[in-house]
Amino acid sequence: MRTVIKTPLIGLLLVGVIIGLEILIAVLVNSEFKTAFLVVMAMIVVALAWIKIEWLAPAMVFSLFLMGFSLGGFGGGNIRIYHLLTMFLIIRWAYYILITKQDRFFMPSEIFIPIVACMAWATFSLMWTPNLDVAFNRWVKVLLSMAGAIVLVNICKHKGIQRQVIWYWVLCGIVGGIISYYLGIHADPAEGVLPESVVGHLNILSSMMNICMFLALAMAILTRRPLYRVFCILTVICALAVNTTTGSRGGFMGLAAGLIIFVILAIFNSKAGRKFPISLTTVFLIGVALIAWGISRMESLEIVAFGRSFDVLNPMQTDTFAWRVRTYITALEIMKEHIAWIWGMGVGAWDYLQSTYITDPWGRFIHNFYVNYFFQYGLIGMVILMWLFVRVFGQIVKSYTWFKDLRTRWFLNCLVAMYVCTAVHGLVDIEENQPYIWILFATTSLFMDYLKERHDAGLPANSEM
Repeated sequence: MRTVIKTPLIGLLLVGVIIGLEILIAVLVNSEFKTAFLVVMAMIVVALAWIKIEWLAPAMVFSLFLMGFSLGGFGGGNIRIYHLLTMFLIIRWAYYILITKQDRFFMPSEIFIPIVACMAWATFSLMWTPNLDVAFNRWVKVLLSMAGAIVLVNICKHKGIQRQVIWYWVLCGIVGGIISYYLGIHADPAEGVLPESVVGHLNILSSMMNICMFLALAMAILTRRPLYRVFCILTVICALAVNTTTGSRGGFMGLAAGLIIFVILAIFNSKAGRKFPISLTTVFLIGVALIAWGISRMESLEIVAFGRSFDVLNPMQTDTFAWRVRTYITALEIMKEHIAWIWGMGVGAWDYLQSTYITDPWGRFIHNFYVNYFFQYGLIGMVILMWLFVRVFGQIVKSYTWFKDLRTRWFLNCLVAMYVCTAVHGLVDIEENQPYIWILFATTSLFMDYLKERHDAGLPANSEM
């Protein structure tokens, strides 16, 4: 529905608004450049939303690569561009549905009910969290992170752009990676700590570069267009290059696990592998075991990255690994003390309690996605989260039965390897209030819906790629 200017008065009013905004921007540029930049970007977003709402889908993905920019606000600067964009899109989508009188407010999706259940349980946990003020700050970020996934699904499914959603990651990955590489690192590597980037902490940048690498590799395999394939390969190279500068040992560990899984799946989904799947897999695993055995014979294996060292064979001698383990043990002891195994300690509980129970300066959050989630939301929350994961991963498994061509199956191999990579990284990092985790669930579900449509129509998966 487009608004039609019927009277000169409305036209003059719009002209006045435009002139007023121009004056405001001019004043802000002279005094507050950052604020002026945000005002201009907000005007562009609003304009795009009213012209074509689907143009904001890639904007939402790209905002994930700008989480290092704080816009101030509650909780010591917790508001990010993604949060504002998500709030705006929720309002815009509601307005769009009301004026167009669509039959469905929420588009059908495998992830809708589980994510709403996650949001509901996080909200319910506010009733017993130890400090409501601290919990509220985290609760807002958690809800916006989850709600962004629902909004993305609604926009993409309503506009029929499910097949394009992975391309948004590939494009934003190379742009965000380049920006982070040249502009995002602000600390001296000699200090031995991980600095911030435009994406956020370098552990987050490493995780997102791994995701972009596997998604770009997946599209390089699936697409039929040579130029697109070259662009995807460049994205893979860029993601790997940026990842090597992060010094994120959890990211490297996840990448190694993802690549091992990718090779094993590649064996089973190749011409040679179909003839000798067990034999080739056994040979590969024996090779990996021999390498691991050779390493175990060494007294130490110290890895140095970005001025930071980690002894793989003596992990407890590394301070960061040691305090990670202490946070896990402390979190479980707190849950035991409060008998909170079923319902958890409540959203944001660790944010409030960590200063009382642990003295490590890096103990701001439990550096383990699963312990962190279990501590806050208990067994009930973990069951809901597993339900969501099964719904998403189940779509990938079904797709293996839909398509027998090797190209599509190798594409699916990349998705499985990506989730393994992210899951392994989650053993030492990643919080549930990071939006890219929930947007990744939405991205996967959307593309799997596209593959199902192709299968139901009897068409190959990559004929439009």
